[in-house]
Amino acid sequence: MTRNTYLDVSDSEDAAHQSSDNELTKGGIRPTKRRKIDVRREKDAKGDDAEPEGNSEHVDDDAENIDDDPEHTDDEQEHLADEPPKSKKGKDALQKPSNLQPDPELPDVTKPTRKNLVVTDKAIKKSGVVFISRVPPFMKPAKLRSLLEPYGTINRMFLSPEDPASRARRIRSGGNKKPLYTEGWVEFVRKKDAKAACELLNAQIIGGKKRSYYHDDIWNLVYLKGFKWHHLTQQIAAENAERTSRMRAEIRKATRENKEFVRNVERAKMLDGMQAKAKAKKKKRKGSDDDDDGDNVPSEPARTFKQVPQVKKPVDSEEQPEHVTRAPMPIGSMPQQTGATILCCNCGAPIDGTTSTGALCFACVKLTVDISQGVQREATLNFCRDCDRWLMPPTSWVVAMPESRELLALCLKKLRGLNKVRIVDAAFVWTEPHSRRIKVKITIQDSVQDGMLLQQSFEVVYVVATQQCPECAKSYTANVWRACVQVRQKVLHKRTFLFLEQLIMKHGAHRDTLNIKEAKDGIDFFFSQRNQADKFIDFLNSVVPVKIKASQELISQDIHTSKKSFKFTYSAELVPICRDDLVAMPIKLAKQCGNISPLVLCHKIGTSVYLLDPQTLQTADISAAIYWRAPFASLADAHELVEFIVMDIEPTTTRKGKWILAEVTVARASDLGVNDKTYFTRTHLGHYLKTGDSAMGYMLTGTMFNNADFEAIEESSTYSSTIPDVVLVKKHFPRRRKNRQRKWKLRRMDKDEGELLPKKADQDRMDREYELFLRDVEEDEELRAALALYKNEKKPDEMSTAETEEDGEDDGVPGVNMEELLDDFEDLTVADT
Repeated sequence: MTRNTYLDVSDSEDAAHQSSDNELTKGGIRPTKRRKIDVRREKDAKGDDAEPEGNSEHVDDDAENIDDDPEHTDDEQEHLADEPPKSKKGKDALQKPSNLQPDPELPDVTKPTRKNLVVTDKAIKKSGVVFISRVPPFMKPAKLRSLLEPYGTINRMFLSPEDPASRARRIRSGGNKKPLYTEGWVEFVRKKDAKAACELLNAQIIGGKKRSYYHDDIWNLVYLKGFKWHHLTQQIAAENAERTSRMRAEIRKATRENKEFVRNVERAKMLDGMQAKAKAKKKKRKGSDDDDDGDNVPSEPARTFKQVPQVKKPVDSEEQPEHVTRAPMPIGSMPQQTGATILCCNCGAPIDGTTSTGALCFACVKLTVDISQGVQREATLNFCRDCDRWLMPPTSWVVAMPESRELLALCLKKLRGLNKVRIVDAAFVWTEPHSRRIKVKITIQDSVQDGMLLQQSFEVVYVVATQQCPECAKSYTANVWRACVQVRQKVLHKRTFLFLEQLIMKHGAHRDTLNIKEAKDGIDFFFSQRNQADKFIDFLNSVVPVKIKASQELISQDIHTSKKSFKFTYSAELVPICRDDLVAMPIKLAKQCGNISPLVLCHKIGTSVYLLDPQTLQTADISAAIYWRAPFASLADAHELVEFIVMDIEPTTTRKGKWILAEVTVARASDLGVNDKTYFTRTHLGHYLKTGDSAMGYMLTGTMFNNADFEAIEESSTYSSTIPDVVLVKKHFPRRRKNRQRKWKLRRMDKDEGELLPKKADQDRMDREYELFLRDVEEDEELRAALALYKNEKKPDEMSTAETEEDGEDDGVPGVNMEELLDDFEDLTVADT
């Protein structure tokens, strides 16, 4: 594992050394102490000429000694013990030092208290680590933190950078210079936030703004059960310790070498001085002898050397002398060479004639030479208006936004002659959108005569021509689809389909469809290829509990080559249980799910059916495989909810997540003023309800249900006494204004109703269900987080504005924060509602 520049705040050597020392201190390892060396003793050793080497070895041994020396600490303790305490308080301070006082051995480190250690251990146990197997390309740690922060508080992050060699190769080839991370770890303060983030984001696209760089990228998150942050930092701590020890060894070696060098220099100076003094004494003694007996001492003869002159071979010329003396020539007398200067034949500017084979200056070369002569100045781009794709010759079609990098690459590939020159820069030039013209300014370089490098810029005009792609051409003919996915749910309402439609719109799972057709109990999706239908089926399995059945139909067959053509049909049946439904489970299945009560509420629909017992706050998850093994229907749905008024409520100490168990006394809103009949029950809405609030629930007393599982519960001796009179589902806001204009909106799929044109009664029912779905989105933050909400920029009409002003403000009605809304961009494949 390589080091991460984002994890380490500072890369300096001193910071790394200090951090490693702090880690050793906090880990409880006693640091090594060095023996102090007496400077006067070292100076005496250096000044002693008799034993220089022995003293140097003694100093080296003292410098290299890193063992603990207890004499110094013992002396200090004895000194503290001998001093009488000034007061009783000071005596106690000496005997029992405070935890907030610094350690005498480590002045910069305070001793940790037992309370801090316990709190830290609890925080580590509560934390959870999420492993990111693939970090989106060129995503910065700050961006990753901002995307994951809404799902829980993040403590630390670690991203593993790519191999430096591969990064160097990418930059050398002209790629992106931004840092790239391969994998990472994120530590959440609470492990349940980490689990929830993995369940909500794994295998989902990142989303956000449509033009965002990471909009279509997919999350790859895995919650590491039992994995803590110190498991990740063990290798980094080992690397830091190894680096610190290596640094200390190098410092000791450098110190030893410096001391040895200084010692050798001083020894050399001392020897040079001794030799100089000996020479001076000898010269002085010799001079005195010359003064006394100068006539008698014979002088030594002078030594002479004969130099043989160099002889040069004669040249075939009579003027050449026989011998040439190779005497040095003075620098001032050497002739200076000057370059030949000629005039440009076009403008008359002086140019260097020694380096230029032609007679043109650089300015004239720029005017006369055209390096873009072989490059096209006009080209044609083919564009499909139905699917907004561009033709990439010869047969492929690509999606490219206006003035994007993909469109610029397509424009450059369409030009002939660019492979002979070097492209320096290319950029779009603004044109009128209705002109059907695209202009690109290109800057190229090429070498001309004498290795001269010439750069030139020019514009290329592209004409946008419309051409229908083969897929769009097939969509206007009969029997064009190859695969069909029929999504069905056998219920009387469309609430689950409304939720599924928003998930499909958010993740873009409908992009490859040829047509979307609304059926009686669901929706049909048509695709041109089988793998596109398989991809859509995988998406359905990742968001809702569904049962898949596949079939195929033979269209044609070639008897000569045995080639066959099929049409594939997939039947995707959703679980017929929706959110806020009252469910009567089979008693056997309830015992298998943790012995939960058979009468439960469905509080969430995801990859499984999430059930809740409002009497005990016990939960259970039923996957699609378990459900279809023993299917059961809902006992009551949202259309049978009754409004109740809370007369009295008393919360209990039982709590689980956002729910608080409470004992509540309610009365039907229709019975107020008619009778005084009340009902006592338990509910999970203790955190939301107060006295006087309205709540929606199911009335079980006096209601007949035609359900075999509910009859089994009534006849059971164990569960018959646990059936409540009322089951509260959610808080109700009866003061909601009608005809009010919302500041947000949802996008709807452009579906083909076909022959199933809705009647007026059916249309009113669908509008009412959609309004209830919008209210659920406003009231439930968890549901709102899974959808994509857009800003509603449409102005309300005068009639609705007048009614809104008369009704006044909503008291306590939850709303959508404007920060959660996305900017609405026009899309040809969706319709706004």
